[in-house]
Amino acid sequence: MIIFGVSKEIGSADTIQVIPVDQCVARPRALDNFPPPRYTPPEYAASPMIQNFGWDGMNLFTHVTYMRNDGFGNLYVYNMDLHKADEAVNPIHGDCCYRDPIFSPDGTHLLFAFQEQLGGDSTISFYYIPFGTIGTGATYTPLPLPPITNSKEQPQAVLRPAH
Repeated sequence: MIIFGVSKEIGSADTIQVIPVDQCVARPRALDNFPPPRYTPPEYAASPMIQNFGWDGMNLFTHVTYMRNDGFGNLYVYNMDLHKADEAVNPIHGDCCYRDPIFSPDGTHLLFAFQEQLGGDSTISFYYIPFGTIGTGATYTPLPLPPITNSKEQPQAVLRPAH
């Protein structure tokens, strides 16, 4: 089970905690806690908020740091098996800013909102990319949807299995 909560050990900071559900105990032992103590993105140290996160259902998590426009920031990938995070992976030209990364139901693709850092004129587009291509230098095309022109919008896309 994944718990999205606040860490009392480091002050007011959003954290993700993974606990087992195979035993019914009052205080289950955490399998993992992050970002701290595993890693601390520079912008998380200044603003320790996680607006949302994605989970592949196994060991990979994605989240963005909280940098601007109520939830856009750099994209991070955390591997719970290795207890290691990648530096900001930012797949769109290495640029910021991302929001609401979510894995496809089969864990092979990542959907996210992207907003270029162009000041007040920046638009928001959605991307659906093969997760395994992140970091390979691949280029991506936004989904053919009308861009969102209000930079303060907070789109939260959702995926579901197709039937």
